[in-house]
Amino acid sequence: MAHNNHFFFKNLRTDLQSQEQDIPDEEKIPHLLRYELSKQFSSIKTLRREFLVTAMAMFGPGFVWLVKNAQSTELRILTTYLAGSPYTAAHWRRQGLDMNTQPISANSPAKSFVERSQTAAGGDTGARFVPYNQTAPGGTDVIPLLCLNTWEHVWLRDYGIGAGGVGGKRQFVENWWNVINWTNVESAASINRPEPKT
Repeated sequence: MAHNNHFFFKNLRTDLQSQEQDIPDEEKIPHLLRYELSKQFSSIKTLRREFLVTAMAMFGPGFVWLVKNAQSTELRILTTYLAGSPYTAAHWRRQGLDMNTQPISANSPAKSFVERSQTAAGGDTGARFVPYNQTAPGGTDVIPLLCLNTWEHVWLRDYGIGAGGVGGKRQFVENWWNVINWTNVESAASINRPEPKT
């Protein structure tokens, strides 16, 4: 939870000028990042709408993330509920037995069973060439780029419940979009400039 909140605050701008409200979204985002986002989401307007719709559709508190696939250049939106982590290896815990109630000795049959049956991140998969699984089952290794906190205590006091279409979570998300530090997001994305054709 501390990591998620740090990530949320890290990408907020505090140096906004009042006239920046009138600048279109496309001009606030650095060129290379804007190109990648437009390529992946068809437009910045679509990305903004996806963030808003995803945040509004979340039933309960959590986080909405813009993530980059660690093995490719794909960008996606990911949700985590409560204090969930965007890091795949953090989703599963390797604790086969409660050591307070069932101690496992070095020679016990329980120890070998637990070691053979672990399928969590870091568990022995029994594979011949790759002995340890680094990701949770079905997981994709991602790099978080941007985080939106949807916990009620972040927006409820300032924006209210949103009665009559005014305020609430929706207004919070729309205002959040206007204070994103896109330079930090671009830096986290490690977007390389294309090589000039010769």
